[in-house]
Amino acid sequence: MLFNKNIVSIIDLGYNLYLGFIKRNRKIAERETDKKMKLILRYLKRHIVIFCISTAFLTLEAVADLMQPTYMSYIVDEGVANADVSRILKYGGIMLGIALFGALCAVMRNHFASRTSQTIGKEIRHDIYHNVQQ
Repeated sequence: MLFNKNIVSIIDLGYNLYLGFIKRNRKIAERETDKKMKLILRYLKRHIVIFCISTAFLTLEAVADLMQPTYMSYIVDEGVANADVSRILKYGGIMLGIALFGALCAVMRNHFASRTSQTIGKEIRHDIYHNVQQ
């Protein structure tokens, strides 16, 4: 009986040490992540307008993608159910317009996001180079 209690207490001690190790490493990782995020945000603040434009195009792209099923249901409910070809073509044209708008928003988002990330990368490399040279 004494042997079983010792094994249980050793396992419990090992588990508690493991939890302490995990918590300690998690805190260290969180501090490192905070440092990295502060560094990135420092550079991002200089380009916040382009970043916001990119985010706006991302939002518009998502809205366009989410509108497609609604218009598809209109086609099925109002066009196909009533055998109304003009409504099917009308809603199909609207869907095509929304898809083209979404594609345009995706292209613009990619342009602005790439521009922002390349500029921030260039500034970070520039600052690192000057820190190394000093």
